[in-house]
Amino acid sequence: MDKQTLEEMVWRVREEGAIQLSNKSDALELLHYARMTYRFNFLVGFNVYGCRVMDEHR
Repeated sequence: MDKQTLEEMVWRVREEGAIQLSNKSDALELLHYARMTYRFNFLVGFNVYGCRVMDEHR
């Protein structure tokens, strides 16, 4: 993913509390980017639809 897409996703997770992604590698990339750039701790849950990225604070 490009940096703009990662930025948008980080702030979407912060605003909405969670987002659903179909690709596991995208979820892990988002987790790493949020941690390294903003020190946000996101959680990832796996389900039949792919991955759910959640904000730890919600």
